[in-house]
Amino acid sequence: YLSKIRRALGGCVEGRSEVRVVLPSDAWVDVEAAEEALYRAEGALASGDWGRACSATRVALYIAERGFLTGCDLAWATEARRRIDDIHIRALECSAAASLAVGGAELPIAEKNARRAADLAPFRESTFQVLMEVLAARGNRAEALRVYDGLRTRLADEVGTAPGPALESLARRLHRDREPVFVGGPQMRTFVFTDIERSTDLVGLIGDEAWNDLRAWHDRALRALFEEHDGEEINHAGDGFFVAFPDAA
Repeated sequence: YLSKIRRALGGCVEGRSEVRVVLPSDAWVDVEAAEEALYRAEGALASGDWGRACSATRVALYIAERGFLTGCDLAWATEARRRIDDIHIRALECSAAASLAVGGAELPIAEKNARRAADLAPFRESTFQVLMEVLAARGNRAEALRVYDGLRTRLADEVGTAPGPALESLARRLHRDREPVFVGGPQMRTFVFTDIERSTDLVGLIGDEAWNDLRAWHDRALRALFEEHDGEEINHAGDGFFVAFPDAA
């Protein structure tokens, strides 16, 4: 096999007992090209050059999305996959942020890439911040808040922490944008946020079917209470409610 490799690679293979591949100085390495393109994209994004950022991320994504030796669990292959996966996620996030800045017809692309990055990196707060901003820009503030609530619950249940200041500030701004306007002008109102504590652990304990039944009962019971006390449901995200009441009583 080694002789076949030598013939295929020409003079790049050196040694006999210890074999190594020595590439010529002008060799093109796809992973290095992807990293270089990503650096250009992130630099363009930071300087406000949205078009150049979008163009450079396409190069990084084209290379990173092909993956690397899927199924090979050797240490060097695992490390190479980790490196490529990081490029992939960062390129998706950068592309989404650049498309968000461009706006208009680019917003659907921004949402698609932000969601893909969030699926690949479910604890990466910078990615979720971009996704929330994109959803809000498309007029889907409630969906953006639902995304935040899902991340907040996941961080609490699986990591034991809370979202950072940037995400919390964004969520507060989106909540303010959704505050109800009452007839008669500004008035004092009482706002209530509900949440099923440690819901992820509960799902694992009782199973999906029982969880769905429990959540349906929970939602019916709380909505009956909201109606009884003149509450106005502002948002329902997963297992929690955001509700406004005329007064604290």
